[in-house]
Amino acid sequence: MSGQRSSSSGGAAASVAAGCTLRESASRSSLMRARAAAAASSMSLSSTAAGAPSASYGGGLLSGGTSTASFGHRHHHSSGVDGGLAVFSWGRGEDGQLGIGDTSDQDEPTYVDALRGVGVRQIACGSGHTVVLTTDGEVYTWGRGDDGRLGHGDNGWKYVPRIAQSLAGQVIVQVTCGSYHTAAVASNGDLYTWGGGMYGKLGHGNESGHSTPRRVEGLVGLTVSQIACGSRHTAVITSTGALYTWGDKENGVAGHGDTEGHQYTPKLLERLAGKKGG
Repeated sequence: MSGQRSSSSGGAAASVAAGCTLRESASRSSLMRARAAAAASSMSLSSTAAGAPSASYGGGLLSGGTSTASFGHRHHHSSGVDGGLAVFSWGRGEDGQLGIGDTSDQDEPTYVDALRGVGVRQIACGSGHTVVLTTDGEVYTWGRGDDGRLGHGDNGWKYVPRIAQSLAGQVIVQVTCGSYHTAAVASNGDLYTWGGGMYGKLGHGNESGHSTPRRVEGLVGLTVSQIACGSRHTAVITSTGALYTWGDKENGVAGHGDTEGHQYTPKLLERLAGKKGG
C-alpha cells in the first residue's frame, strides 16, 4: 500500500490533493477536453473568480461551467450536473473505482449506469476509491474498501456506487478524499472523516481507522467551510478563515514548525492566524 501502515483495529477510512475537478457541459467536446486534461496527470488548473486560470501541480481544481470531472490515481470521472445527470469514468479499474460493476480498465469515458437519474454536485477520487455528492446532499462511494474508506461499515470492495447510509439525516455540502481516507462537511459546518487512521489523519485523537463516518470532535463549535485531504494529512478552513491541519508531520506537511511524529487532532496553524482564508 505504497508505504502506508495498516490501520489499527477499530474500523477499517481531494481529496482535493488526490484529484482534480472540471466543470463544463456534458457534451462530447467537454469529455474530450477532460481527457486532454487527464493527460497532464499531476497538473491541474483552477479558474479564479475573474476567470483567469491558475496552475497547480499534484492535484487541485479546474472549474468553469456546469459539469464535473475528477482525476484520481490513473482513473478519471466526468459528470454533467444541471441537465445531464450523467457520470462517466475511465482509466484503471482494478479496484472497482470506475463504478461500472467490475474491475475492468476503460480506455474511454464509460457511463456509470448505477447513478442514472442522480443529480451530481461534486465528485472526488482517491487512490482506489471514488466519492460523489448529490444535489440532495447525499453521499455515494465505491471502489476499494480497505480500512473502511468507503464508509459502509465494512472493508469490502464495492463495484457500483452505494449510498453512505450512516450519513442519512445529514445534508452534506462538500466531500473529498485522500488515498486511504474520506471526508465530508455537513451543512451545519460539522466535519466527518472515515477510513484509514494511520498518522492520525482522521483527527480523532489516535491512529484507529473507522469504517463509518465519524464527527471530528476537535472542531465542534467551529464551522468548516473547506476541506482537503492529502495522503497522510488533512486540512480545513473555517468560516472565519482559520486554518487547521493534522496528520503526519514528516517534511513539515502539517505546518506547525516540527517534522517528527503525528498530529492526532486538528490544530490551528498559528503562523497564518489572522490571515483570512477561504
